[in-house]
Amino acid sequence: MRTRLAVGFLATVALCAAGCRASGESVVKPGYDFGKVKRLAVLEVQGAGGDRAGREFVADLFGFELLSRGYDVLERTQIKSILAEQEFAASKLTTAAGAAEAGKLLNVDAAMIVNIPECGAKIALTSKLVDVESGMVVWSATGSGTTGGPLGAITGGVVGAGTGAALGGSRSGRIFGGAAGGALGAVAGTALTPAEDTQLRKVIKEMLKGFPSR
Repeated sequence: MRTRLAVGFLATVALCAAGCRASGESVVKPGYDFGKVKRLAVLEVQGAGGDRAGREFVADLFGFELLSRGYDVLERTQIKSILAEQEFAASKLTTAAGAAEAGKLLNVDAAMIVNIPECGAKIALTSKLVDVESGMVVWSATGSGTTGGPLGAITGGVVGAGTGAALGGSRSGRIFGGAAGGALGAVAGTALTPAEDTQLRKVIKEMLKGFPSR
């Protein structure tokens, strides 16, 4: 079963590679010392694009990429639990000042804001990193891609298996794949098409190409 899911996912990747495009660019605040940033939190993803499950998946993808660069990334359920306990208004997470305030509650060095204006045949994302101490935006990125049109819906289980396969079947890949699959599978119905799923990964990787590693 796992083999069939992985093969199906890789077939989707090959199909999308033929007719899909992904691009991204980023800018870092001149002179900012990323060496002082160790703990990061990807705050709740905002925007009209995608549903709740899709936005959670995007947050997980950003978290995984940051983790692979050597940062400690606060777990999503922990972020939600702490902010809910403090009765922190979700509307504040759309501003740098609000992100810095949330970051202090979460005891992280920097907090990331993600926005998805569009997700479908066309995908668009923006993201910025806020230094919690100063409240300044120290990194910002935009990304976009085309999926070539919907290819049908997938469930959280396929997303999880596909993510694990895309990461080479490693232990970390399987763990992350399972987490992503759980996030999507927890929501009734479907969240992303295979093309959207593939392109989101590609766009996020492009956006984070210039993000400093620890």
